Amino acid sequence: MAAGQEILAAADAENYGIGTREEDCQWELNYPVMAITVHIWKELAISGTLCPDMESAFNNNVRGLRMIKGLPKTLSTSILEEFVIGHQEAIRDELLKECFCDIAPVRRFLRGDKDFLLGVKGAGKSAIFKQLITKRIAFQNPKELHQILVPIDQDIDYLGVKSHLSTALESAVVDEDIRMRFVWEIYILYRMIVTLVESSIVIDDEDMAVINPMQEYFSFENKKPSILELITRANRTIGCKLDISHTGFPVPDFYIKSEPNQIVQAPKTDVRTVFLNLAEIQSKVNSILRRNNAVIYVLIDNLDDFLAREAYDAQRMVIQGLISCVKDYSRHTYIFIKAFLRNEVFHKVDFEKLGGAEKIKPNAVDLIWEDRDIRRFLAERLLYNIHKLLGIDKFSISIEEGDLRKRPFVTRLLPRKLLKLFGIDEHEALDVTERDFMCRQIITTFMPREVQHFDASGNPINGLDLFEYTQTHFCLANSRATPRAILIYLDKLLQVSDAYYADRLYPEIELNEEGEYPLFLRQHVLEAYGMLQKDMVAYISSAVTHPEWKERITSLLSNIGRKTEFKFRELRKLIDYDEQDQDAKELLAFLEHLGVLVCENKSVHLPDRKYHVPVLLQKNWVEEKGVGL
Repeated sequence: MAAGQEILAAADAENYGIGTREEDCQWELNYPVMAITVHIWKELAISGTLCPDMESAFNNNVRGLRMIKGLPKTLSTSILEEFVIGHQEAIRDELLKECFCDIAPVRRFLRGDKDFLLGVKGAGKSAIFKQLITKRIAFQNPKELHQILVPIDQDIDYLGVKSHLSTALESAVVDEDIRMRFVWEIYILYRMIVTLVESSIVIDDEDMAVINPMQEYFSFENKKPSILELITRANRTIGCKLDISHTGFPVPDFYIKSEPNQIVQAPKTDVRTVFLNLAEIQSKVNSILRRNNAVIYVLIDNLDDFLAREAYDAQRMVIQGLISCVKDYSRHTYIFIKAFLRNEVFHKVDFEKLGGAEKIKPNAVDLIWEDRDIRRFLAERLLYNIHKLLGIDKFSISIEEGDLRKRPFVTRLLPRKLLKLFGIDEHEALDVTERDFMCRQIITTFMPREVQHFDASGNPINGLDLFEYTQTHFCLANSRATPRAILIYLDKLLQVSDAYYADRLYPEIELNEEGEYPLFLRQHVLEAYGMLQKDMVAYISSAVTHPEWKERITSLLSNIGRKTEFKFRELRKLIDYDEQDQDAKELLAFLEHLGVLVCENKSVHLPDRKYHVPVLLQKNWVEEKGVGL
């Protein structure tokens, strides 16, 4: 149906009880080029019947309601050569700026009152980190204070840090977690002071006299040393003594007993030892920021490598020390530390040492992608290509209001005040939001509404709804789909489809009656999924550094067969361990850590536990049978 040729003028529609409302809304991409007009057609609400001509016109139009309007009638499949969907690694994702999704957990984190952003591998923590340090997004400051960012995203040699802790600290404290907290205290303070001095912040001589010794006695040619460099290269003696707080918990009182660095010329006085009071320096940094109407955000990322055995314990120690350090810094109103962590590592720390889980967990945001968020993520990547490759700046989508009207059951049970508390308008609490409806239409512009798949036994499944497919087939155990999995899959889908059309000299395809291009065919979707499964098995195997475990995990993934659920004894045989072998328990725990298995009944004894394998890691029937369903 051509633009502007709707079935009726609004006035005529009202005469027959058919109302329309038209909304012009800006699609929430970060580049304002796609103006999408949304036509929301009200349901037929009349007493009596329509005249024959009117009824015919209405019925003919219904077929064209659920589609995007304004697309060309034909499309050359050669556009696949230029199709861009982005890269799985945030640092290399060329579409991150244009297609960044500020989903609900991201917005909550950017309010600035939470210290930890938690998510599974691939959830997008590093993408948010990159957006922050490039200042495309920012934390919300209540007083519009100037934001100074201190990004820390270096790889950490966990075993190296752990092995040097005992020699780097002069203290009666033997607890490694407290020692690690001290290392973080020094490291973060040093990085903050270097950043402050190099910024436009005004620092008077009196303040400089307090903070400058941190630069002088931890002087590095590289202004961004690693934590291990700080421990091993600085010629320091650093110490800690314990006091007992009113709560009964030990409170470390840290100090630095510092011999001047050989790089720095020694002071003219004969004093060769300097004591640095870290608490005093922290307070001074906070007061400098206050006077300059500024805040510092220390952003810490890249701590979530999959590690096993001793390295895993060392990683837990480093994270424990960091969380303790963040908790300590929370008393400073102009200094904020934001850590981006994998949630299973975060939950492995000893919260009792930190004053209890109730003191820490409320300060974390879980970066969970709801099904509609994944659809939005996919739709925005496709929309970018609609604009760039088809040269379309504007188009319209028509929606029947009946598709949006039904309210979810849960919202009918909630009082109005509670709905408002969560920012939900009772009249807008819909099963399918207008934006989600648009996302679905954009996705099916190129992708089939129904796909093919094999079940766990190798039986073909036809007619699987595309959106059910994206909800259930791109998750590791105990998780939801992630942007990383979707991007890896889209890359495979592009490879398969481009090769298919290249062999056929890139024919043109026509827009069908539903306003969709048959670009990505069902067999392409299936073949790409088989490639994704193969890649995920290789990825998991590569994440295991312990040689013996690597061999056993690779063997397990290769011999899963048709089964999707296992008892502990069955898994123990697959990984070739004796029943009493402690390594079997450790390895199964690590497999849960990787997302290969999820335990369904952790409350029972180990021999009675049951585990299941996610669809993504089940037997790869595509590789065995091909795509000819």
